[in-house]
Amino acid sequence: FMGACGGALYGQLAGEAAHALGIALSPATDYAAVGGAAALASICNVPVTAVVLLLELTAGTDYAISLPLIAAISLAVWTDQFLERGGKLRGFGIKDVTNEALTRVSMLSGKDAPD
Repeated sequence: FMGACGGALYGQLAGEAAHALGIALSPATDYAAVGGAAALASICNVPVTAVVLLLELTAGTDYAISLPLIAAISLAVWTDQFLERGGKLRGFGIKDVTNEALTRVSMLSGKDAPD
């Protein structure tokens, strides 16, 4: 749901900007479908399935969506994997912050804390 909403919002904003510049652009519903598929791919870790599902949903009528779909799914899966491996954002490891916060909230001692 969030991926589709984000894609639709991006599609509407990009559509308005393209319209102002006189450029033809796909409708916001295409961006919503791509955003939903990218969210599915990254959350469930099924990128190929997400591509196939979206192409099946369009009933083979819109293959122009294939390259943006693959690009969005690739970026979503890469971002998920980067954050899962403890990627650094401004010097902080995402996993380290999460484990430290979980330890403080659960009031576990150091030996009982999750890895």
